[in-house]
Amino acid sequence: MSPVELFVGSLAGCVGYFVGRYCDRHQISTKGLSVEAEWTMAEQPHRVGQVTLAIHVPHRVTTEQSERLLKVAHGCTVHQSLAAPVGVVIKLNPHHHGEKPS
Repeated sequence: MSPVELFVGSLAGCVGYFVGRYCDRHQISTKGLSVEAEWTMAEQPHRVGQVTLAIHVPHRVTTEQSERLLKVAHGCTVHQSLAAPVGVVIKLNPHHHGEKPS
């Protein structure tokens, strides 16, 4: 998998995890539950511009349950990490001559 596929996959996986936990708590079967992801790229800077996630719940759920499931999905940790700017620190720690890598 490419890094972008892993990135999108982690978002889809997180949504699936949160939705699955909600279903378990409310006795909704998770058999056949899946999350499908599509994404488009954007430029300046080059990045993932939009991710569209489709949650497939293979049995009937009420309108109220559907609304709750969407709310739970939006609350997943990875989505929330994207909703507010993530601080990213990138360091380069070169080995100094003569030192052993730790």
